[in-house]
This record gives sequence, structure tokens and C-alpha cells, in this order.
Amino acid sequence: MYVAGKVRSASRIVIVIHAVVLVAQFLTQARVQHNCVFITRGVAILLALFFQTMTFTSWFRRHFDRLLLVHYLVLDVVHQLPRFTFLMSSIEEETEEAASGESSINELTLFASQKCVRAMNLIFIVVIYITSGMRFTMAFICACWHLVVQILFAVVFCHACTWDDLDATSNCAMIAFCTLTAYHSERYVRQEFAVRLRVDEERKRREDLLETMLSVHIKERLKDN
Repeated sequence: MYVAGKVRSASRIVIVIHAVVLVAQFLTQARVQHNCVFITRGVAILLALFFQTMTFTSWFRRHFDRLLLVHYLVLDVVHQLPRFTFLMSSIEEETEEAASGESSINELTLFASQKCVRAMNLIFIVVIYITSGMRFTMAFICACWHLVVQILFAVVFCHACTWDDLDATSNCAMIAFCTLTAYHSERYVRQEFAVRLRVDEERKRREDLLETMLSVHIKERLKDN
């Protein structure tokens, strides 16, 4: 199935990107096992591997849309957890910096920094919305879910968080672009399918017309040949 193939390709890209960054973070950072970014990347890899395995099962096609939607919604939350953790721990880090004279943020390497987390979020959005061939309806639901998760986090856990703290501007711009791309991709596929269907119907109509116009002896000769 074409759509399942694109979904598997997107899942492989997610696994490879996270695996590379995970190994780089493990090699460049001390006590990496206790780092939230490291843990969430490991969870994202496990989810992608589990989903990749499910795509080859017989019951996956029967529940394709629902399983795909649930997978992307859960994976979106996992990708946003590091950013939420950075925001939640900012007050504690400032307290520790005042007490010890050294900020814990400075101990983070490139692959565990907030910039890397932001970049991974944007890469994830591009991969999921474009590479997977997501339909417009599902893309719109995932986009709304992405924003709802950020709003719920700001309302429930981080009252002091601002719009810029959540990187909402860049995320909204990227999601809008990817959703629009998904809409035009689906529209193009539908138009291409309609054109090919009309061509097939026209070819069949001509063959039927030719069949009725041919005389009996010509039909027999064609069958013999």
C-alpha cells in the first residue's frame, strides 16, 4: 500500500534522526541517563519502532487511520516534553545558580540544549506532515492537538510562560506551512486519480464501441491471431 509505505518511511526517518542525536548526546554528556531530553528521545525511538512493527500486521490496515492518529498524537507529546521540562526547571536552575555559582544549563552539551530541542521539534513537524503523506484532515487534527498541548501546559503547569517561551510563533508558522502542503498534496492526488479514472473509462468505452462495430469474421480472425 502506497500510504503505508510513506508512513514507514517517515517512521524510519524519525528513528534514524533520534538515534544519531541520542548517540551524540551519550558521547558528549556526563550522567546522560538522568537527562530528560535523552529519555524522551529514547521513548520516541521505541514508539517509532513499535509503530513500524505494527504496520506489517494484518489488523493494522483495518484500523489504519485511528492507529496513525493516536501514534502521531502521542509522539507529539513526547517531542514537546523536553521543552516543557526546560521551562519547568528554569526557576530551580536559577535557584541552584544562586547557591552554587554555576548554572546547570551550562553543563548541557549541544545535543541536549534548548536550541537542539527546538530544531528537533521543527524537524519532527516537517517529517510527520510531509514525508508521511498525511491527509489534510489528519494534519489539521494533529496541528490543533500540538497547540492544545502547549496551551494546557501553560495554563496548568506554567502560569509564567509567555508565547515566546513556548516557541509558539515558529511552531505555528511551520504547522501552517505543513498543513497547507498536506492540503495541496491531497488535492493533487485526488485530481490525478480523477484524471486517470476518466482515461480508463474512456479507453473502456472505446473498446466496447469497437467491439460492437466489428463484424463477426473480423472478431474470429482476431481471436485466432
